[in-house]
Amino acid sequence: MPSSDHSFTLNYTIHAPAKDVFQAWITPRLLQRWGPERAVVDARVGGQFRFETQAGDDPAVKHVVTGEYRELEPGHRLVTSWVYEGPMHPGERVETLLTVEFKAIEANAVELTLTEEGPSLEDQEARLAGQDAWMDALKMLEIICSAK
Repeated sequence: MPSSDHSFTLNYTIHAPAKDVFQAWITPRLLQRWGPERAVVDARVGGQFRFETQAGDDPAVKHVVTGEYRELEPGHRLVTSWVYEGPMHPGERVETLLTVEFKAIEANAVELTLTEEGPSLEDQEARLAGQDAWMDALKMLEIICSAK
């Protein structure tokens, strides 16, 4: 898992076609199966998204991520701003850049290369927490994409 002082990169293989895995990143009903509890998506360059997930036992406290689609190459590449607003950073908007590369390695297998970068990741603890969170999410993504 390569990383720099302000980024980390993960590689993960999912046994499903690249086009299906890509769709799971931009389709609200699929996103809600592996990621946020609520997803609002305008999947086009310049389009916005908003993800919400309950934080703990209090339904009023939510982890919220918003962002803008900067690049969309179906089945190949996804680049977004990634702005966290929630209880882990009260009163702050923590922005990073998220890049996901989709490389078909077989008809029914794709290698994802996910890179998240930004000043908020200069702390090693923040990078490790981000890596752990993304690995958990990617495992769920694999389950829903492999189940088709």
